[in-house]
Amino acid sequence: MVPKLKNDQSNTSTTAHDFAMFFGGLGFAICGLGVLSWMGIVAALAVRLPAWFFGNLTRTGIVALALGALAIVWGGLSGDTIVYLTGFFGLFSSSVDASGHSHPIWIRWLVLSLQPSTWLVAGAIGLIIGGSWLLFQQDELNSPTSQVFGKSKQRKPPPYARIRGYLIKRLAQSYTGLHILLGADAMTGMAVRISLDQLSRHVVVTGRSGRGKTVTVLRLAAECARLGIPVIYLDGKGDLEVRNELAKIAKLHQRKFYPLDAGRPTRSCAYDAFSGKRPTEQKELVIQLREWSEAHFKGLSSAHAQTTFKALQYGRIVQDLHTFSRSLSVKNMLGLAKRGAGRRQDFDQMKAQIVRRRSNEKQVMESLEAVVETITDSDFGHLLSIAEARRQDRPILNLRQLRKESGIAYVGLPALQYPDAASVLASLIVGDLKSTLVKSRKRILLIMDEFSFFANPTTTLNLINMGRSYGACVCLTTQSWADFSASGSDDFRRQVIGSVNTFITHELTGSEDAEIVAGLFSTTELVEYTAQVVDGQRTDSASSRSVHQFRLHPAFIKRLGTGEAYVLNKDEPDTVCHAKIFQPPTA
Repeated sequence: MVPKLKNDQSNTSTTAHDFAMFFGGLGFAICGLGVLSWMGIVAALAVRLPAWFFGNLTRTGIVALALGALAIVWGGLSGDTIVYLTGFFGLFSSSVDASGHSHPIWIRWLVLSLQPSTWLVAGAIGLIIGGSWLLFQQDELNSPTSQVFGKSKQRKPPPYARIRGYLIKRLAQSYTGLHILLGADAMTGMAVRISLDQLSRHVVVTGRSGRGKTVTVLRLAAECARLGIPVIYLDGKGDLEVRNELAKIAKLHQRKFYPLDAGRPTRSCAYDAFSGKRPTEQKELVIQLREWSEAHFKGLSSAHAQTTFKALQYGRIVQDLHTFSRSLSVKNMLGLAKRGAGRRQDFDQMKAQIVRRRSNEKQVMESLEAVVETITDSDFGHLLSIAEARRQDRPILNLRQLRKESGIAYVGLPALQYPDAASVLASLIVGDLKSTLVKSRKRILLIMDEFSFFANPTTTLNLINMGRSYGACVCLTTQSWADFSASGSDDFRRQVIGSVNTFITHELTGSEDAEIVAGLFSTTELVEYTAQVVDGQRTDSASSRSVHQFRLHPAFIKRLGTGEAYVLNKDEPDTVCHAKIFQPPTA
């Protein structure tokens, strides 16, 4: 198909002719409305006001045409149209009053303009002309000529959207819906929400530093606290401001707050990962703290760790990493077994199991001690000692209890300060959460801020793929999509994109990042027009073709303001939502 574009040569005479035609037509329309009534002019111009306020030419034009047509019909039924037409044609005939004087036409026009019937009919005609004006303007914007030679501009939010968004923001603190309220759409002012079912299918938040990513995840945490959903915030930066904001959120919604801050151990609670678990569960927490290159050696270490925890429970000793590390030797395990022998009938069985660990004792002990002492001997290692925490009357974080009481836990993981210890502590907490999930179906939000510092792809994917059945809602935050490929493979990134439901994207300046996000949104089929230009002048030849284009252009992702984000919900793949994220309420 080869459509003919308007033959508009770029020379002075053609431009002048176009201006003359435009202003001539505009003047004719104004004069015509002026003859009808000033009301017609006001109605035609007033149509522009709602179009500007609501930011929609087509919808406003259709509404104006409909109102004008209804007014014409109403005038015909009430007789106002006949009165108006009689007065209108009387303008062009001589009019003599009772004293025999003939009135000038402007006097007759003024009298006609002041009649209610004229206001109705002329106003209706003005609405029809104004509505047609808007529709023709929208048609011109959509024309092939405009698409080829016009300038592409990003839409600005209309005043209606700004006012509506402001009202939603003011009412946000008293909002009681069973949804996560993120903010308001910048273009329409409508509330941007995430349902609890969508939250259960996980969220990814991306954006470069300083563009509002932390505000977004705090907003998620605040809304979950409002709805009674427990929150665990794993902070790879150890940001004190984030900790303080979470404390304010917990206070506002009357939730218990547990700050487990490895970077500030003097202002931190203790952490109990092992109480209430069976020896097999406890053993799994320790084994997953490191990578094992040999399956056989991993099996020996697992058996030794499980026997150690059995001995601790047999002797009724508090189970934590400190008591575990001190009880790894066969001698100490036998001492624990003798301690509980008077209360148990299976002492011989327990003793035999312990003795069997003697053959590989030295090698296994060295391996287990190495990984455990990475955190037990660190600056914050005392936070993992339950006996010491009880002596100091320090609050103790237990994830199972946190879930019951819908509390908020902040876990500061200063990966820059303690890269190895922070990673091990994060692995312990994530493993504890996985073990705790199966005990209940209550939703719990796990925010992994800068997850690439402390989480490995396998653990993260397990939480995403299997945690939903047990109420786990995972939120991953990072500054770049490159963090999903940090292991050297794009498999993790593709699996996350395939499994996660909601993507919240703040400004990303990297071209590859912006294209990845644009690719998340579905494409749309459009007609692309091209025109022929010869010696700098346009000809009347053009071509068109059907193409698939991004619904969200990557350039728009690079120009987002602070606190703005594009929100993609897989349940509505054709909707591009440009949201302004609300600040979390803290008072």
